[in-house]
Amino acid sequence: MRTSNSDESLDSVTRGRYKIPYFQRGYVWKKENWEPFWEAVLEVESEVKTKSFIGILIHKREGKEVHNEKDAKILIDGQQRITTMLLFLKALALRNKDLGERFTKDFIDRPNGIFLEHNWQDRKAFEKIITSESEEHFEKGKKGIWGAYNFFVDKIDEFKEDDTLKRFYEACLGNLTFVSIDIEDEDEQHIFETLNALGVKLAAAELIKNFLFKKDEKAYRENWFEVFEKGKEKYWYYNYAGNRSNIDLFLYSALLVLSKGNKKYLSPTYLFRNYKHFVESGTKDEKDLAIELKDYASYYEKSMRPKRDQYSELDKISPVLWQLNHIIFESNIRPVVPYVLHILIECDKNKAERDKVFQLLESYLMRRHICTMRSSSLGRVFSELINNEKTKGYYDTLREKLKLLADDERFPSDNELGDHFGKRRTNAGTKLILYLMELHHLKKAHMNTLPSISSCQVEHIMPHEWKEKDWPLGKYSKEERNENYIPQIGNLTIVNQNLNSMLSNSAWGEKKKKLEEYSGNINITKSYLGEEDWMEEQIETRTGDLLKIAKKIWPTIHSHA
Repeated sequence: MRTSNSDESLDSVTRGRYKIPYFQRGYVWKKENWEPFWEAVLEVESEVKTKSFIGILIHKREGKEVHNEKDAKILIDGQQRITTMLLFLKALALRNKDLGERFTKDFIDRPNGIFLEHNWQDRKAFEKIITSESEEHFEKGKKGIWGAYNFFVDKIDEFKEDDTLKRFYEACLGNLTFVSIDIEDEDEQHIFETLNALGVKLAAAELIKNFLFKKDEKAYRENWFEVFEKGKEKYWYYNYAGNRSNIDLFLYSALLVLSKGNKKYLSPTYLFRNYKHFVESGTKDEKDLAIELKDYASYYEKSMRPKRDQYSELDKISPVLWQLNHIIFESNIRPVVPYVLHILIECDKNKAERDKVFQLLESYLMRRHICTMRSSSLGRVFSELINNEKTKGYYDTLREKLKLLADDERFPSDNELGDHFGKRRTNAGTKLILYLMELHHLKKAHMNTLPSISSCQVEHIMPHEWKEKDWPLGKYSKEERNENYIPQIGNLTIVNQNLNSMLSNSAWGEKKKKLEEYSGNINITKSYLGEEDWMEEQIETRTGDLLKIAKKIWPTIHSHA
């Protein structure tokens, strides 16, 4: 990818013209973004700093003539900051005649057209603001384009002197700097990979959107904007694990379903390239693919909840789907999602078959979770299930497949489950086990009485920082207690809020009163709060009891009929 990089200010790029593609998401900056921008202006205006770096501007030529200034540069990244700068300058321009004339000359009345052509979502509001000669008919909104403008108006109106307004203008125009990257490469995947390597994270979804719709604005609105963006950004663009977005997970899953589990597409790293290859292979053209993605998205959106506090929305659809969402997103088991989407689509008219499949899947995944087995190798397993010719029911097909698995992909036995059940694991891993056990105990009618998993905490019944005067040693040594019993699952429970350290480390008599208050409605715990003592023997007993529950609700492959 050929690029030319330079340190720029807005003043140095005013001869050019920029265009935000129609399919790019609208203006999304909020107060949390406007505040640092305003602080940067104040710093350079007051000469605390001579320059303030505000980010990166990435663009490529719309036309073929590299030096033709009439050709707009297409903004790939940076529309949020350049829009913000212009709104800020316009707020100043409407408060000072000289600045107003300068703004019009630099950004509006130009031989090569308006400086920034916004996309269709924000064009009306943006152009009304920057082309108006007064604020007479301006809106008083607090979000989006209007929100940004009104935020800066409130800040600027605290300063009345013309000289101060002019210094603000000069600071924004000449002292807020960015790295300007001009791309001369038509290969979007190369752009994507190179920019990611530079630390500029672009979602694969944005490249796929560009590839599918190009200049077909009508198709984009019908099959993408209405599906993924119109009031749905919080769902689709939610990052469920680090920088992994929900929409990328869906697109990854949908491609594997559409390609019938083609193993060429198992790596999510090359998601855009894989979509391009899929279309160029002749399987589907861009139009048909977009329509099918829209259809698949309806199944996914109805049934998948990557955000922790939204799991309970699924209780009316399927309790087992609710439980499965916990497993997938709390343990980040991405390889299973394409298969789940496949079953949601194929079993849409047979909910009983769907739930049988998901119950078996839950047993398989939870047994592996308890045995701390890695999920990275499961992509191949589930892609083969998607590719499997349907000669029998989906449940029977899954059951037969899981029976044959061995080594790292195996379905753990009861003996293996027992060997691992009491071992030390992370708090998050323990919380998932205990939480799902409680969900199973509550059954469908009462599932919503349990607080969300994000509001629950793991608590040691015998404290991690115990004192011998409160927790006297019995037949086990201090080292044995700390190593083998304190972290054992039989000594752990979930509570609906953290106990402070004093209560958490108090003696059993006092501790169990607090546990009754904070976890007394937790069925897998409350029957043990009547114990006169809580020692290693009670911990072992509860571990055994919990193991029996685990074997019952997550039975072996041979126990699934």
